Amino acid sequence: MADSYSFLDAKQQLENEMTDRQKRLINIRTAQHRYESSAAEEELLENEIEDRKIALERLEAQTCCDCCRTQVDVRETFRIRMSKYSEKSPTINLMVEKVLVRLECAECVRREYDSQQRPERIATKDEIEQAFEMLTPAERRELRNSADYRVHGLGRAGRGRTGEDLLQEALLSTWTGAEDAGKGRHWKKSRVDFIGYLKGAMRRISWGWKEKFSEREPWLESEVIISNPEADEMSPFENVASSEPAADQCLSVKEEIERRFKIFANDKEAIAVLQARLEGMTTAREIMQEHNLTKRHYEAALKQIRCQKSALVIEEHDQVGRLVERLLKQMGYAVCTTCDSGEGLRLYWECSPFDVVMISYSPNLNGVGLATDIFKKNPTQRMIITTTYSSEEEVVRPSQLIHIPILLKPFGRSELRTVLQSSTNTVREKPANCFRPERRRATAIRLRLPLPDTRASRLPKPKRTLNAPPPI
Repeated sequence: MADSYSFLDAKQQLENEMTDRQKRLINIRTAQHRYESSAAEEELLENEIEDRKIALERLEAQTCCDCCRTQVDVRETFRIRMSKYSEKSPTINLMVEKVLVRLECAECVRREYDSQQRPERIATKDEIEQAFEMLTPAERRELRNSADYRVHGLGRAGRGRTGEDLLQEALLSTWTGAEDAGKGRHWKKSRVDFIGYLKGAMRRISWGWKEKFSEREPWLESEVIISNPEADEMSPFENVASSEPAADQCLSVKEEIERRFKIFANDKEAIAVLQARLEGMTTAREIMQEHNLTKRHYEAALKQIRCQKSALVIEEHDQVGRLVERLLKQMGYAVCTTCDSGEGLRLYWECSPFDVVMISYSPNLNGVGLATDIFKKNPTQRMIITTTYSSEEEVVRPSQLIHIPILLKPFGRSELRTVLQSSTNTVREKPANCFRPERRRATAIRLRLPLPDTRASRLPKPKRTLNAPPPI
């Protein structure tokens, strides 16, 4: 319900609301501690302050009545109707309180008061014609856009009608109601303005079209063929898309959903978001409330789900696996990890394709055998072998895996990024038992990772032959 103010009172009310929000904004910006929600609240206050600033500028600049368009020399004689409404901000996902001001001259206020004392009256044809002629180009464009939106939402139920057809039917029904109170639609000026009435009439008319349409009703193309001004026949079927997706699309979507659930099986936040989307939840607030997720956890899970790249990490040490997972997530990968070779092979069969597969060169995992199995299934699969050896020459692998890059532990983000960018899918031909001649450069950055047995890591490494088994 809109509140009525004098010109000066309305101006003072808007200034007070601006001052109150400016004080709150200053307190947030000068606070010693900033919380997770401070940035969103700061943007919310800035939007509300800007909205009230625009309303004040309109009060200062406007000189005509919003109802009858009559010019008024003294703005202080205006009566201001101020209504508040909430609108969702697309950037912070919060409701912004906005203000709508409407200026009315003394004559319009008096007529409205008289109409409230008398029974509601239906607008005459002259009043309807006058109201339509007084519409500005922007208001007429708003009505056409609203009509197009309603017809577009009908789909097949629109039966080839356009937004212009809907608007004309609303006007014709209003004219009919003005001539005969028992027919058509009636515009009661005391309740709603002309634009709001036409929008409501178009909404009810389009709903009636949808209710009368039966999805089971067969269409004959000969019944809906129309001709354009050039006398060319056109069929509406050419522009009507099927309301049901194709069978192959349904199957591919189902397979992709199952693959996503398997990839994020160990990520409870991502699983919660996926499950909520399948249940029909669309808003972030609804999903977070249903599954008790914070905004940070929700955004992180959504970022993982939307990743265009995926990686499979098979690492026997959980601590190292978690570190690699964190580094890959920072690079924009959706990561699936496991510490068992059999489980890793199963995940590869069920969740392929992966952009990259990282395998630990370990006797416990049999990393070389695992890489060989994957290579036989998909020779173009990008793979990276990680090892605790001090050089690539010590890593024994068959000739068919010579092209796979070796990443020496411990490694950091820059080294991992370099290997990911330089690795290719092509198999380079090299003679059997040929090892890479180049050793790792001494200038490379080596970030130490905590190993499970720190005491053993301090012991001097025993000398071993080239074909000696790797350390356990």
